[in-house]
Amino acid sequence: MTKGKIVEVTDTVSEIKELKGKWKEAIDSILKNATEQVDQVEKIKKLINESFDGNRPKETVQRSDYDTLNKEIEMVKNEELKATFPAKLILMKAMLDTQGQISALTQQQKEAEVNKALEKAKADTTKAAEQATGDDKLLLGYSDDQIEHTRVWLTLIGVKPSELNAKTITAETPLNPYDKGSATYPTDAIMLYGSYSAEGQIVYTSNRNGMINVYPVPSHWQIGAEVANDPEKVRALTQDILDNVQVVTVDVGKPRDVLDLIKIQK
Repeated sequence: MTKGKIVEVTDTVSEIKELKGKWKEAIDSILKNATEQVDQVEKIKKLINESFDGNRPKETVQRSDYDTLNKEIEMVKNEELKATFPAKLILMKAMLDTQGQISALTQQQKEAEVNKALEKAKADTTKAAEQATGDDKLLLGYSDDQIEHTRVWLTLIGVKPSELNAKTITAETPLNPYDKGSATYPTDAIMLYGSYSAEGQIVYTSNRNGMINVYPVPSHWQIGAEVANDPEKVRALTQDILDNVQVVTVDVGKPRDVLDLIKIQK
């Protein structure tokens, strides 16, 4: 998301007078996080431009440049964005390590050892880059929804189920489908669940930016007859769920773990 788009969304939200309470707080939090992410990424790109000529580190690059860039990358909260920068760090470290090795060599050893050090640095860089891109390619061919479902499950449940099911809950569907008076879902939601209830259940809506809104919906509606037979009490109970939706950042996770879970999706 660009800074201009964030401003546009912020202006739109501010014009919606009906948007209050926890929903507005959640949206404000999302927009604040998005703004911070954009600013952080712009800062990192500026540091990279100062340290690189194209895709090659400048010969004048210093260890302090590497440390500063590494520190700023670590501050990126969105793991997908963070994953786009390590290759630059690998190249900088290879250059710095090579420079360090060269400076420590004696004059007699320089020519032969320099070539050896450069070849090793090149091989290490190539190997690291191939490994990183190899893992990324594991998820090619799978849909964004498949990948998101598995990442959400790994973030919130963390334990591999015997199978992973996903179904869409359409907007206006009652949170409690069994008793009259239930509040309804304001937008389409996703329910994830295993082959049996003990494996877990998640109900959420996606913000499509690495963050989701989690609804604390119980897997079983075991409420007493006094509440179940009173629509007002049912509404109050289910409205409390809507009022306690939590915004959660989804961990990107390891590609192989994500692929493992995709294979058992139904």
